[in-house]
Formats: sequence, structure tokens, C-alpha cells
Amino acid sequence: MKRFILWVGVSVLSLACTINSYAATLQVYPVTLGFCGKESAQAIYVRNTGSATIGAQIRVYAWKQQNNKDNLTETQDVMVSPPMTTIPVSRQQLIRVILTTPGSGDNEQAYRIIVDELPGENNMADKDGVRFLLRYSIPVFVNCKDTQPISSQLDVSIDRSVHPLMLKIKNNGTQHVKLSDVFIFSGKRSVAMSKGLLGYVLPHSEKEWPLPNGITTASSLSLNLNDNAKTQIINITP
Repeated sequence: MKRFILWVGVSVLSLACTINSYAATLQVYPVTLGFCGKESAQAIYVRNTGSATIGAQIRVYAWKQQNNKDNLTETQDVMVSPPMTTIPVSRQQLIRVILTTPGSGDNEQAYRIIVDELPGENNMADKDGVRFLLRYSIPVFVNCKDTQPISSQLDVSIDRSVHPLMLKIKNNGTQHVKLSDVFIFSGKRSVAMSKGLLGYVLPHSEKEWPLPNGITTASSLSLNLNDNAKTQIINITP
């Protein structure tokens, strides 16, 4: 029988459920980076909380949203050093994130740093077993703004051409929106779509999410934008 290695994605969308599923040995922080001023370098930290030395690979991709999908492509606009590392028990490695192409114009650029735990003798699966390795996906925003996005720059509608019905959110602004604590109002009901992070919509992009079961019409959304403590209400286009 063969041994299997599986990478399990950890992002701000799946962090809690993934780490609770098994003992994570590799941790990464912070979970988001923003080059909002004249910075040319920042840092993330990769920490080993396990009982054996582990290895990690760090890569950067340009991030765009097209046809309701997140597309990652290789880039030299942002680089990391070192791109690979070995981390002893209870130690952490500083990873420099270097901006090689400064942001320009009004539009924000988005990237993803992918941190993979590497297989090795210390974390290989038993003979007939499966070993889970962590993969972190860290959003990076370049030319970002200190101001909060304006909810009026979002167009919200329901796509009835597909099944299940989808909630479509289009971002007409020049900076990303991070959607959290999303509730949808249907008649007199308020139904949770996400009691945490729902996802991101990049500038001049759109994303869709399935409506909760039993919801076919809705008038508005209640949500949190970009971790602003103030809840906002957005009407849904009929």
C-alpha cells in the first residue's frame, strides 16, 4: 500500500475548521498584508508548533477574479525571501515580502502568498496512512487605501439562471471588499449566509455565493465591510 500526502488549504475562509480538524504544526501570521503607503517590504512569520523540524515553501501569485473564479498566476511584482525554509521545533522564520513593482493609479492590485508545509521524514504518513500537510493562502493588497469602501459601489442581485440560486455581488470600486457576518433579509426573516468571513470581491470584479436553502427572494443584505465595526445594509436589485 502507498502512503498519501494531502495538502489542506488554510485561508481566512477555512482557518478555524482546518486547525480544529487535526493538530497543526505550521502556523503563519499575519493573515493579511497591505502595502497602503510607500512601504517596499513587509514580513510574515512561519512558526513551527510541532514536535519535529518542518520545512516550508513560500510562493507569490497575482490574484484576479474572472468568471466567478479566483485565478492565480505567477508574478515577479512581489517576491519573498527566503522562498524555502526549515524551521526547528518551537521556532519561527521571518519571511520578507518585497514589493518590486510599486502600485500606481487609483486601482488596487491583489496577490496571494501560498505557504506550503513540505513533506519530510518527520511528517510522512504511516505505511498505509494519510498525512495532512497545511497550505496557507495569505491575501496581499498593493496600492490599498486607508479609507473604508463605500457600500454604494456594490451592486447586489440574485442570479436566477442557475440552480441553486446565487447571490451576486459586483464591486465597482477601486479597492477590495471583505464580506463578513452576512445576513440576507427575505420577507420578515433574517437568514445567515455567513457568521464569519464570506469572502472577498476584488476591484471591478464580481463573485457569487449560493443562497441559503429555502430562500428564493430577498430585499437586502446586512453585512460587515472590511472589518468595520459598523454593520451596513445594502439593497438587493430585484
